Amino acid sequence: MWLFPIYAFVVYGSAVAVLGLILLKFLPGYSLSGGNLGVFVLGGLLGMITFVRLVSWGLHHLPYPWRIQQQETGQILSYFLMVTGAALGGTSSVWLKLWVRRKREQSHRP
Repeated sequence: MWLFPIYAFVVYGSAVAVLGLILLKFLPGYSLSGGNLGVFVLGGLLGMITFVRLVSWGLHHLPYPWRIQQQETGQILSYFLMVTGAALGGTSSVWLKLWVRRKREQSHRP
């Protein structure tokens, strides 16, 4: 039972790392490096958890006719939300890292 969080971290972390490899390779302005990939994975995991929880909280508080009625639809929606949250969280954290680095370099110039 205590191995499940480690297992989930490895499985979801690997999936977010593959997503990070794809996005960092093809998005202009982002470079594919080990540091950027590590920041992407951490931000992606946090973004995935946060985005899914926020959207599921919002869907839970919808009026009854607008709620998701079938379990299969909810599972498909949750996977889509996980990928979206990981992409948003990962790219935002890499963008923040690059922005801080750029500001630090500009402040050190004479």
